[in-house]
Amino acid sequence: MPALTVAVNLLWLVPGHVGGTEESTVASLRGLADAAADDVDVRLFALEPFARAHPDLVAALPTEVLPLSGRSRAVRVAGEATWLARRTARAALVHHAGGTAPPRTKPPYVLTLHDLQPLEASATHGPGKRAYLGVVVPRSLRRARLVVVPSEFVRATVLARSGYPFTAVPSGAQSRSFLPAAETRKSPFGPQATCSTQAAPPSRAASG
Repeated sequence: MPALTVAVNLLWLVPGHVGGTEESTVASLRGLADAAADDVDVRLFALEPFARAHPDLVAALPTEVLPLSGRSRAVRVAGEATWLARRTARAALVHHAGGTAPPRTKPPYVLTLHDLQPLEASATHGPGKRAYLGVVVPRSLRRARLVVVPSEFVRATVLARSGYPFTAVPSGAQSRSFLPAAETRKSPFGPQATCSTQAAPPSRAASG
């Protein structure tokens, strides 16, 4: 039986510009690469700055790179709706790891919603971006096969606002460089990820 193709949308991840979500997403992907299964073909779809910042992931997992800087959100969104849509049309599953999904996507998808800052925190998101995400995030939640959030707190908060079911999965952190201040337990993401009660840096996803 051929391996199932799982595509991971990373077009939202501009290194150094998405807060703590970069660290947790990259750590999760490293753990996933270490625990790769023969019957699952995980493929990354990322921007050029991501490939330069994380060459170990590009070497570990098949990666297609969109030649964009990521500085323009509008161009990134257009890339998701065109370039990404074409390349993932036959995937068994797509993981949109940045909190939003394109309006038209054929394969079923999983959505990771890191927190509610895009909808609530005016210090990190201007009114225009919050208005945009106020439409896109609920639409993305409604169409997802599964929504993943990093903690029970976020799960309860989002559930109260939306009414949709969610699964809480602890955020990943690199075990070799992250020293938790409190209780730590093994993460489901694999040997290179840990889960801790220590708070991650503020997120600026969803970035859309």
